Amino acid sequence: MENQTLPASTKLGIDAVHVPATRRRAETAWSDAFAIGPERFVVLAANVSGIGADKAALLQAVQTAFDPHSGESGPKMLRQAADTVIAARSVPDAPFATAIVGIVDCFEQSFTYVSVGHPPPIVRYHDGTVAILPADNSGSDSRSADHPAAQIVVDLHGAALVLLYSSALVCAAAGADDGVLRVRDVLADARMAACSSPAAWIARQVLGDVSHDEAALLALTFAAASGSSPSAKGERPHWSAAWSFDTRSSASNGARRAFLACLKSKAVAAPIDVPAAELIFGELLGNVVRHAPGRVDIALDWTAELPILHVLDRGPGFRSRRKRERLPVDELSESGRGLFIVNACAPTFSVRNRNGRGTHASATLPLV
Repeated sequence: MENQTLPASTKLGIDAVHVPATRRRAETAWSDAFAIGPERFVVLAANVSGIGADKAALLQAVQTAFDPHSGESGPKMLRQAADTVIAARSVPDAPFATAIVGIVDCFEQSFTYVSVGHPPPIVRYHDGTVAILPADNSGSDSRSADHPAAQIVVDLHGAALVLLYSSALVCAAAGADDGVLRVRDVLADARMAACSSPAAWIARQVLGDVSHDEAALLALTFAAASGSSPSAKGERPHWSAAWSFDTRSSASNGARRAFLACLKSKAVAAPIDVPAAELIFGELLGNVVRHAPGRVDIALDWTAELPILHVLDRGPGFRSRRKRERLPVDELSESGRGLFIVNACAPTFSVRNRNGRGTHASATLPLV
């Protein structure tokens, strides 16, 4: 195993390890971290496959997107890095890439990240609870560029460790889901609390003495805040996910898949009514496509007991607030039913005009 030189911090421990492959493979894995301000750090993990010059060019493009000297240090940098990987994945017969890149803010105790086809990060709390965080890895076998990447924000209060890792850890098990669960179980081991080098310890537990594929792990550790009361054991992480795209582009086709992938992530402990949530999402997005085509902002906020879906368009708004409460006059009409359906399915639903800047629809998603 090989260790890396990483930035120092009084609030964040950063431990990384690289495990060389034991056989010749066409896949490269790496992780990295660098400071972008006082107690703010960019962290990332990525995989690039392929051979020869094509792989080298893609590797250079992805690494450049994560360049600490690029001048971008906020969410815009995350979007640009994700767009680079998405564009690379969409080229036919090109090398394949997956990546996760995020910003850890130690003062706000938050982790903001985007994932493109990459295995989900995993968090361990000081009370021993372990959770798999949301990640849109449903497109890991797809090269389509019509799958908008979600920007996810996770509250890290009470967190002891966050793990980013390459796909080699997942592939060590029989299937992808089994692999993620295997990594989760290792983080749940009580011995984790005493590890001085958690990345190396996790690698040994999951991979054993050898790794057929190149592996990279990045473990972020946080000290327990003095005087703080830990969250209730078993409480799911508080998080939100956001998408922004033009409904006139092909991105609308992948938006539903991206939403469902995030909603079905193993971070969702509550029994969400997925069919109803998908119907609500489809009707609200369809309403934007029909009546306010253009840029749309979508957010899934699960920082409270129930998840809330927000859809903000830039159209002319509604003339009547009662429009959503009525069925169309023609009972056989295919139009005019969307907001009525949402109002019937969602526990709470509201639509308001944004003073000439469009419409904001918000719906609470139902649990089973």
